[in-house]
Amino acid sequence: MNLPPRVSLRIVVVMLTLAGVLSSAQQSKEALTFGIYTGASVPSESISSVYSALDTLGVADSYRHASDLGVHFGGRLRFGLSDKLSFSGSAAFCRFAGQDQTAVLASGQTLTLQTATTLVPISAGVTAFAFRGLVAPYLTAEASYTYRTVAVATGNSLLQDIIVNGAKVELEPSSRRIGAALAAGVQLDIGGLQPFAELRYHWVNLVGTDAGEDKLSFLNVSIGLLF
Repeated sequence: MNLPPRVSLRIVVVMLTLAGVLSSAQQSKEALTFGIYTGASVPSESISSVYSALDTLGVADSYRHASDLGVHFGGRLRFGLSDKLSFSGSAAFCRFAGQDQTAVLASGQTLTLQTATTLVPISAGVTAFAFRGLVAPYLTAEASYTYRTVAVATGNSLLQDIIVNGAKVELEPSSRRIGAALAAGVQLDIGGLQPFAELRYHWVNLVGTDAGEDKLSFLNVSIGLLF
């Protein structure tokens, strides 16, 4: 079937326009990026105390207080699905100061132990950008798989306990749970490097909890760099 010249021309114009739009969208997708991040980890029950410390202690001291409760470091990757939507994945090591636990020995002697809780969340989901440019605010939603252990802490600080003390005496059986994470952050684009600051809330055990198991959640306050 022969189409009129004007119809054929319109079809060609539409096809070229669609090709241009698709090509532009493809080029505007975020390239594969990798990054590292670190910061303070705050158990959900301690968030209010950290927030209150902002008024009484100031930003620097309140952040130091938050770091005394827990610390984390991790790695991240991201690649574009569209111009404002990217796949995101991450893995982190989170260490929390525990509480003093008293054990009674067979001889009747009591022994007080300081515990430390380790969480290793592995997450995957999507990151949506409000807009892209020098400054880019974003929201992230991810599903997570978290490994948890509670062990005796023998160091004088959380950081020393992470670096120096490898072997641990576990006080509870390790567990693996499925949860979720939501994050809000801002990243900068500076010559190919992308520093960012982020608040990320983790729900550790939304799925697969045992009877009587408490729900666990925590907040990560992070700074990092994508490259």
